[in-house]
Amino acid sequence: YQMTDWKVNNLMGLVNSEKCISRGELGQLVSGIVPALQLDAGDNHTCMVGNDGSGHMRCWGNNEHGQTNVPAGMWKDTAAGSAHTCGIRVDGYIDCWGDNSKGQLDAPTGRYKEISSMGNHACALDFDGAAVCWGEGATTAPAAEFVQMSASGSHACGLTYDNEVLCWGANDKGQLAAPSDSFDTVSVGNGFSCGVGSELREAICWGDGAKAVTNDQNMGHYSLSAGPTSHCSINRWHDKAFGDYQSTFCDGGGEHVGMDP
Repeated sequence: YQMTDWKVNNLMGLVNSEKCISRGELGQLVSGIVPALQLDAGDNHTCMVGNDGSGHMRCWGNNEHGQTNVPAGMWKDTAAGSAHTCGIRVDGYIDCWGDNSKGQLDAPTGRYKEISSMGNHACALDFDGAAVCWGEGATTAPAAEFVQMSASGSHACGLTYDNEVLCWGANDKGQLAAPSDSFDTVSVGNGFSCGVGSELREAICWGDGAKAVTNDQNMGHYSLSAGPTSHCSINRWHDKAFGDYQSTFCDGGGEHVGMDP
């Protein structure tokens, strides 16, 4: 996907069906299959875990390396990379399938609660909040207790219990230089990183071509997700005339970037 590697984790029940945008020549834009508990888009394929209680995972799109051939079992999280997919089973163990040219299928042993992948690189959080990464360019994560993390093709960032963002990996574009603000979430792309500030819920980005995804006041961001060259956010706010509502804003590189997909 050129637009974004949008990872959705049910968003407190606000998002329970999937909609795919960008190029679709490889069948990656199939949507509306079942309500989605969790969904992730890779380069040219997408995977989702259903919200029907079955733990069923479905993948679609390019299958040149077998990246949409989901193994049997029940799942709770999924991460789609360039031509591979990883998932966390309901017992916490990770399986990966598809292309392994850069070691992207060599997942760690043990039990994990969250996984993220982009390109040929992946990271996961264990139940103690420790991050571990594998695949192309994988480096050792800081010794910290993370509540959430995000991986790009060459770096990763994590959010600590103190709402601090720590980043590791490649820093050729300044993508590791997280500001000292307090954050509620973090998401990374190729050469840049973004987060939602805790106080005003503003979008804050740093690294290559960093530009926040903004509404008129750059406030009210509920969720933010970065792709290889672009980033999108879901914004929620109250209008006196129309009441509570939400919108999607996207910015960055790519011919398919826009607003309100």
